[in-house]
Amino acid sequence: MRYITAWDRALMILLSLWLVHKELDYTLTDNLFSNRYPMDRDSIGIPLISDVLANIAWLPFYLTIAFLPSARFLRRRLKNPTWWRYPLFAWLGLSYFMAILGAVGFTLKWWKPFHESISLFGFGFLSLLMIFLFVDVRRYFRTRKVRAQLRNISSQQSLSRSLSCPQ
Repeated sequence: MRYITAWDRALMILLSLWLVHKELDYTLTDNLFSNRYPMDRDSIGIPLISDVLANIAWLPFYLTIAFLPSARFLRRRLKNPTWWRYPLFAWLGLSYFMAILGAVGFTLKWWKPFHESISLFGFGFLSLLMIFLFVDVRRYFRTRKVRAQLRNISSQQSLSRSLSCPQ
């Protein structure tokens, strides 16, 4: 089974963000031309720019979600536990928390009449983040389980060697 690479994850995150913002632009422009907003002022520019700036502010969290779980140095640190794996896990957990919180906030912010399609695209982005979280947690616990099984096998082999060799 081939895992999704970090670049694939980054591409999926950026593509889904682009789709969300295209839908945001399309829906707000369509609502503007349908006279749902006042025409005499810039009523769609502020929400568009504020959401783009919010996603730029959230970009470090998205990049952490894309690149940190599949980083080689992280996998090596999981094999040989050291003290600094805890800050890495804390940063990864904070990144997931902030990204999911931002996606939930975006989805709920646009759950209004005539804006449901924006919210549904936001829910799709939230679903992508939840899938990444599930895959990362599953991979981590499977790695721990395999490592524990290998430790048990090696301890059983050393026990059987010590019992079979007369002293």
